[in-house]
Amino acid sequence: MKRLVLSVLGGIIIPFCYSITAGPLSTYTENPTVHRIVYIPIGWPKLILYRLSPTGAAAFENKYGLLPYIIICDIVLYSLLTYFFLLAFSTRKSKIQAEPPPPFADAN
Repeated sequence: MKRLVLSVLGGIIIPFCYSITAGPLSTYTENPTVHRIVYIPIGWPKLILYRLSPTGAAAFENKYGLLPYIIICDIVLYSLLTYFFLLAFSTRKSKIQAEPPPPFADAN
């Protein structure tokens, strides 16, 4: 349960922090290639939408329809990545049983 909650928080925090840092830093360059590379980790849902379905993209012409789509896709992707990262590095105790101690010897 903790892993699931942490993964959803990671799915929200990772794109938010990335957009806060990468957005203002990308204004220092005029190179369109750098702008595209900075845009891809957050704007990939829009790129996929326009690549797969040019007519389906017309439904998201207004920003009020496109913005929730991008936010939901980013949260799902980064939540899954965070979940699998936490799953890979989880420290579960193994169920290896130690040998039982030797029987108590009587001093008599």
